[in-house]
Amino acid sequence: MGGVLLLLTLPLTAQPTRPEIYGQFGVLRLAGDEGSLGSGAAYGAAAIVPFTRRWALDIDVLTAKVESERPDPDLFSERRLLVAPSLVARWGTERFYGYAGGGVGLQSEFSRFRFQTYSGSPPQPSGIVSGKATEHGMTLHGKVGFVISPAGHLLLRADFLLPFRYVLPSVGLKLGVGYRF
Repeated sequence: MGGVLLLLTLPLTAQPTRPEIYGQFGVLRLAGDEGSLGSGAAYGAAAIVPFTRRWALDIDVLTAKVESERPDPDLFSERRLLVAPSLVARWGTERFYGYAGGGVGLQSEFSRFRFQTYSGSPPQPSGIVSGKATEHGMTLHGKVGFVISPAGHLLLRADFLLPFRYVLPSVGLKLGVGYRF
């Protein structure tokens, strides 16, 4: 915690004051109350809207899908959509700056499942259960990352995201290409 406070007290140099937009891709490890559901490719978009040289609103929209690799007829798949607005502190220059922050967002989950049931002794297959489930709810999240401006309006971004909807957080690592207006 002391390191975060130190970063937040660094003197300002020249953080950009113009909005930025990004297309992003990466990987997200989905988690629930009991453990990991697996990892899947993630993609989405983000925008950073500065309201001072040091503080900005960072809005992420990200989706990822995980499918189980169980033997037929078992199936489990889950798609998650995360809308994550964050208040972020920034430090650095217009060419390179870091940021850290967090906020409250919305997570939607769309699940499909199918599995074999068993009964008797010894257990024998007795049927197949299948269904779909949808759930929506608030999530707390934190993020840390950096932005590099290699030329003109072009931006490259990398960040680490921790959405906390359940006991265990999901974990995301994303890279993005963006534009500064």
